[in-house]
Amino acid sequence: MKFYLVLLIVLSFSAHAQNDRPTLLEHTFKSEAFDVERKISIALPTGYSESDSTVKYVVAYLFDGQFNPYFSLVHSVVDYYSQIGEGVPMIVVSIHTENRSLEFTPKWNNQETFDGWRGNCGNAEVLTASLRDEIIPYIEANFHTNAYRLGIGHSLGGTYVMQDIFKDESIFSGIIAVSPNLNYDDEQIVESGQAFFENQPGSPTFIYASAGDQGSMESSFRRSLQKLDSIHTSLVPTSTNWECSWLDGDGHMSSFLPTFNYAYLSFSKNWKLSDDLLEEYAKTPGTFLEKIEVFYSNLSLFAGEKIQPSSDDFNNFGYALSYFGHYDQSIMAFNEGIKQFPEDPNLHDSKGEILEEMGEFSAAKKSYQTGLTILESDTSYYPKDDYDYYFEMMTNNANRLSDDYISYKTLIQSARQFSDEKNYKQAAKQFAKAFKLDIIKATHLDRILAVVAFAQVKKHNAAFDQLELLATKFKWEGRATFEEDELMNSLRSDQRWEEIMTVMDQNKLDAN
Repeated sequence: MKFYLVLLIVLSFSAHAQNDRPTLLEHTFKSEAFDVERKISIALPTGYSESDSTVKYVVAYLFDGQFNPYFSLVHSVVDYYSQIGEGVPMIVVSIHTENRSLEFTPKWNNQETFDGWRGNCGNAEVLTASLRDEIIPYIEANFHTNAYRLGIGHSLGGTYVMQDIFKDESIFSGIIAVSPNLNYDDEQIVESGQAFFENQPGSPTFIYASAGDQGSMESSFRRSLQKLDSIHTSLVPTSTNWECSWLDGDGHMSSFLPTFNYAYLSFSKNWKLSDDLLEEYAKTPGTFLEKIEVFYSNLSLFAGEKIQPSSDDFNNFGYALSYFGHYDQSIMAFNEGIKQFPEDPNLHDSKGEILEEMGEFSAAKKSYQTGLTILESDTSYYPKDDYDYYFEMMTNNANRLSDDYISYKTLIQSARQFSDEKNYKQAAKQFAKAFKLDIIKATHLDRILAVVAFAQVKKHNAAFDQLELLATKFKWEGRATFEEDELMNSLRSDQRWEEIMTVMDQNKLDAN
């Protein structure tokens, strides 16, 4: 099945930043390499902060920037996946090109090539000089970048990035080459690729290439790429992260979207500790943090510089582990994050949420208050809009866990445990004590459980008090929940039952 989903819609899943979008910039400069004015387009990822130089980004250099759909597609797909946690955020730099054939092809070895292309080929070194001496220094001087550079090119753009990655001193750390023309100059790039694989470069090199099978041109490109793939397979190099995608049913121009989608996800797996891998680590809790350290050590080798988990990474680790039920390891992840980033108030607040979920209410309250205190002591930690959001959230969390609320939750925990054990007498006592504290907010599910316990010990008036609250204050919709529960049978002969059920039915009608 072909991949033609609409991926250009940029979604934001952040509750406090729903209008965030990538920042789009253009830069025009006088190129000494080309001796003309040249242009690049730049997309900074959502959440990029000029003031926060601690967060550094991979830079993707995209070719054929004069064709804006390439640029729009790439930065939108990157933004989509990075915001849902499936992709690594990147700065996308799109290179506008004047003469594709001339700029994207390497120096020819055969006179027949020069003649066949009518002299319009073989100038890739000029583009490389512009990138190396003009564009890359500008990007790295003006934006928060790490050492990794990803080249992305389609057709002759793919030819360019592939011929460069096979050089001894490539300007790229990895590439995505979509339908590259490897036929050029009697397959000189296939030959240089073989030499590259045989020499076994020291650091891992990411190369993702693709070809379709529709049309004679694309089919010929595919055959050359298949030859290079076969060379790689026969040599089994250990240091090259090589992947070929064979797009059956796609032609030359339809190959870009599916290739970039899957190539970007494959690339991102090297950078992001997936939830599945995190859960696997958590199965042996004694070595959990050590395994994270090993992952980032391998990532540092891949990236060409030391990479460590950010405060956001630790925050995500903690939530993911709690989702899988590994609460002790979740708290371990938050504690390690707090140790490394003690100034981050959100780590304390997030830890409080997990502690509250665990029923550790006093510890949760202390964690909430610590986060709020840190936030109040540094009002410049977040931009104004973000600060207001976090301040309100942390204040609500700290205030919610009042002494009465903690007492209420403790009693409810006990009541639920007695209910699970079918000790309804003790459950009813604990529910009654809890409700005397007059905590109303978000307690309707507790009250449904209480109705069952009260019914089992014949405390019908107490049961109907809760049913009435559910019908009138909580506006419970419909009677199905109660009619289907056999443990409430003893209540159904009372005339109050049908009266309350009728109110609930009306609530449902009113809601619709």
